[in-house]
Amino acid sequence: MGQLDPRPKPAALSGLYGEDYFSRHQTMTADTDDQLAARVAGQGYLVRFIRRYRRAGSLLDIGCASGYFLARAREAGYEVCGLEISEWAVKQGKERLGLNTHQGTIGSADFNPASFDVITMWHVVEHLDEPISDLTTIRNWLKPDGVLVVACPNAGSFDAKKYGVEWAGWRIPYHIWHFTPKSLGILLTECGYEVLHLKTTYSQWMKQRLRRLPVLTVVRNVVSSCFTGRDMWVVARPAKGC
Repeated sequence: MGQLDPRPKPAALSGLYGEDYFSRHQTMTADTDDQLAARVAGQGYLVRFIRRYRRAGSLLDIGCASGYFLARAREAGYEVCGLEISEWAVKQGKERLGLNTHQGTIGSADFNPASFDVITMWHVVEHLDEPISDLTTIRNWLKPDGVLVVACPNAGSFDAKKYGVEWAGWRIPYHIWHFTPKSLGILLTECGYEVLHLKTTYSQWMKQRLRRLPVLTVVRNVVSSCFTGRDMWVVARPAKGC
């Protein structure tokens, strides 16, 4: 596991996530209604992933940004709620999508114990100031049979090694922690979870190199899938007795 040093002070964290932060990510903003609909529809693959573990129920998305995933999950039948540190993003989700989103941090939120069947954290854990405290709090918000889905960059990936300092997963100063599958699994276990599943994405570095060769797309994808890419997804549940 890696740690950013020095890192932003807790009081400065919310200031990092204003409108300019989201505007730098084209898929996190939408200028027109058609773009907004496309952004929401584009979250379908995430909904399909969580439906393998919970097909319905109450869902909290931590770090929900402007709420595109929440809107798609609501369309799929989940009862959704969001938590987001950015005041600008919370306003977007409420005004443009009519979402039940709350502005604040995990430490400042006051959800009742055992409130949610599913809690998702799409690229959030690497941003947390105190991940042990926050993940322990989140565990208490889950129902005993609920699931936590965490996605974050894989600092031990093939791509991280190949891209080096240019790797997209570093994202200084926004990413405070840099996990490998092993270190993230240890963290979740220490916080009272049982890891159910870990998935890694395939290598973009390898796929780009193979594009230079006269090989079929299916061959590029198969070869690239043998090497780990930027992201990993972990599914966990509260451990019995915690």
